[in-house]
Amino acid sequence: MNLSIWKWIVILFWMGMASGIVIGLYLFFNIPDEIAGPLLFIGIGIAVSTALNYYREKDSTSVK
Repeated sequence: MNLSIWKWIVILFWMGMASGIVIGLYLFFNIPDEIAGPLLFIGIGIAVSTALNYYREKDSTSVK
């Protein structure tokens, strides 16, 4: 899979969204660090995995 600049921008955008949601929840609900840290790690992992899987499937269905 070729990672173009567009794919990196999309990955960084969704990583930022996941981080923003977790940090917002952390500040608004005052959740403990023991929950916020793993939640941030898992959220970023899901965002990256989803973006890479989306582009992998999109690349495999296109005609080359």
